[in-house]
Amino acid sequence: MQKIVGALTLLLCTHNLVEAQYCEDDRFTQAAYFTEEEIVVDTNILYGMATNWWQNIFLPTSNSFDIAYPDMAIDPMEKRPLVFLAHGGGFWGGDKENLRDMMISLARSGYIAVSANYRRGWDSYGEPELCAGDGESMAKAIYRGMQDVQACMRYLVHFAEDYHIDTARIFMGGESAGSYAILNSMFISQNDWDIMYPGHFTELGGLYASANNFDDTWNVLGYMNLAGGIMDTAYMVGDAVRPMLNMCGVVDSIVPAFSGNFLDCPDYAYIMGSMAINEFLLNNGVCSNLHRRFAVGHLPFEDAYTIGQFACFMKSILCDDCTDYVYDYHVADCTMAPLDTTGEETTVLDSGLDEEMYPNPADSYLHVDVEAPADATPIIYTAGGALVQTAVNRVAGGFVISTAKLPQGTYFLRIGNVGQGAFLVVH
Repeated sequence: MQKIVGALTLLLCTHNLVEAQYCEDDRFTQAAYFTEEEIVVDTNILYGMATNWWQNIFLPTSNSFDIAYPDMAIDPMEKRPLVFLAHGGGFWGGDKENLRDMMISLARSGYIAVSANYRRGWDSYGEPELCAGDGESMAKAIYRGMQDVQACMRYLVHFAEDYHIDTARIFMGGESAGSYAILNSMFISQNDWDIMYPGHFTELGGLYASANNFDDTWNVLGYMNLAGGIMDTAYMVGDAVRPMLNMCGVVDSIVPAFSGNFLDCPDYAYIMGSMAINEFLLNNGVCSNLHRRFAVGHLPFEDAYTIGQFACFMKSILCDDCTDYVYDYHVADCTMAPLDTTGEETTVLDSGLDEEMYPNPADSYLHVDVEAPADATPIIYTAGGALVQTAVNRVAGGFVISTAKLPQGTYFLRIGNVGQGAFLVVH
């Protein structure tokens, strides 16, 4: 018994010592801890070869990543947390170079940051926004992106010692399609995918056996989802479910903030976005941070804001200090001496419609006093992101909405695409 107690005490002390090195100063915050000259950047590192699609031609493709980290000759820390980043681009465009500034900024904060390329290309016919693209071809592009996320992570974990990566502290984040590839690859199993697309395994190989032969495994401490999502939050089960930072524009017409199809095209990929994921995590007791902007669409935040939020979210996980919150705008301030953010923070209820909606909570009806374009109508979503159908009457100065037949619960209401919105509670 004494040996067991001693072992547990040693384990606890070791955990506390490791946590202390991540939390004792301003390293891993939004503030630069290292100068740019103290950062090493290695580019175009090959992590595998795989067959790619491009204009109906299948060609071998070299998959590569860039990596940035504090110079090991300067930095005394033996191992550092890894943050894996994947760019956006609708699975037909984009490049790892797009996240170079983020990669270097996070390295200056002390992280080992990787920006990875993944295969892209599908029958979009040059104008995917016209909904004329091939949905099956897009699904294959998503699958290839998921394969490459897995392959690159296997490579990084396999060579973790070379880069002094702390494999117990790994984060994954991306924007738009990159985030979609990450989250789907981490939560959708081969069996799940085979049920949806039974021919892909035979044609494209397995999710976990493409591009290279490494078989290393890993766990993730947290995810950062910038204007991306997952096919369905129902897949978010098991040990891979971790705290998440979600960032979105509420009126995003490319990737829905709640749920819907990519570009609102019925044959394209279905996505449950940032706000639906946030609700799912909160309902399941998992720490979730949401940054939303009501009047802005896709990729709604400036790069400096996003980078600061990424760093502070990861810092909160490293220090076991993750707290649920929703912000419209909030300056990152996780240094030991917090920045002065007076006047910058907006609470969850400061969304533009709350004072114009009454009664809220509602029983049989809801008044919304708002001036809106003639073609703008109220749109109501469930907490899970599903559209709600109910009677709406336009009256002088706004709308009257019937809530009598809505089940009890919390909803989100917005007015067309004008960007105003608020949470609605029905008795």
